Amino acid sequence: MAPLFADIAKGSKDLLSDDYGSKVTLKTKIPAGPAILTLETERLSKGGAVSLASKVSAKVTPSFLPKGFSIDKFQMKPDGSNALETSLTGVSPGLKLTFKGTDSSTGDLGVEYVKGKIAATAVLDVIELSKVSTSACFGCSSKSVGVSATYSMAGKECALTSYNLGGSYATGAIAVGATTGSKLSEVNVNTLYKVNSSLSVATASSHASDKPLGKFSIGCAYKAPVGLIKTKVDSAGLLSAACVKKVDNYTVTASGSVPSSDLSSFKWGLGISI
Repeated sequence: MAPLFADIAKGSKDLLSDDYGSKVTLKTKIPAGPAILTLETERLSKGGAVSLASKVSAKVTPSFLPKGFSIDKFQMKPDGSNALETSLTGVSPGLKLTFKGTDSSTGDLGVEYVKGKIAATAVLDVIELSKVSTSACFGCSSKSVGVSATYSMAGKECALTSYNLGGSYATGAIAVGATTGSKLSEVNVNTLYKVNSSLSVATASSHASDKPLGKFSIGCAYKAPVGLIKTKVDSAGLLSAACVKKVDNYTVTASGSVPSSDLSSFKWGLGISI
C-alpha cells in the first residue's frame, strides 16, 4: 500500500522527533461511555512563578450518528479556545473525509484516499477559501514516488505557492526517503537502518545548490531492559537524549538536551501518561 506524501520517511522522522521535549506534563485517559476523555496538565514556569495549565480532549464515536462518523477530538485549551476534529469513513472503499477547525475562524475540509498503490489527499480552507493543498503517492511500502502542491486563493492574485516531489525506497533493514522543499530548490533526505531487533539508527539532512550540506542530524533508539533509550545530535551541536519506560498502565518519558557550546543551558522534560 502506498504511503501518504506526508508519511514519506516517517520512520526516520519519528525516531528523530518523538519523545524529545522540555515540558513537564501529566496525561490521563479516562473512558466515559462512547467517549474517551484525555486530561493533559502542563507545568509552566515564568519569572520564577510556577503554574499549571490544563486542556481537556474528547474522542467520541456516538451510536446515534451515521456509521463511520467519529469526533476524533474536541479540545478545550487553557486560553479558552476550542478545537474540533471529525472524520467519516465507509462512504467508499479507501475514502476518508475529515474536518479540522477551531473557534478562531479556521477550518479545513479534507479528503483522503488510500487504496492499493495510490494514496492521495486534498485539503481546502473552507472558512476563508484562502488555499487548497493536494498530494498524491504511487507505489507500495517498499518503494513509492509522490508529489504535493499548494494553490493560494488569497488576495487578488491566485498562484501556486508550493510544489514538491518525493520518493522512498526500502530494502532489507535500510529505508531511504527524500522530499524536495522550497519549490524544488532543496532536498531533504532521511534514512533509517535497523541494525537488529533492539537497535535502530536514523539520519536527516538537507541539501541545496548554495549549501550542499545544510542541517544534519543523526540519532539512534535502543530497546534496553530499563526501557527505550534514544539519543541524537544535530549540526548545531545540540545533544539530546530520552528514555521511555512502561510500568503497568503508566508510561514515563524523561528527556534532556544541551548545546555543546554551553553546557549550562541544559533543558529537561518529563511526561507521564496514564
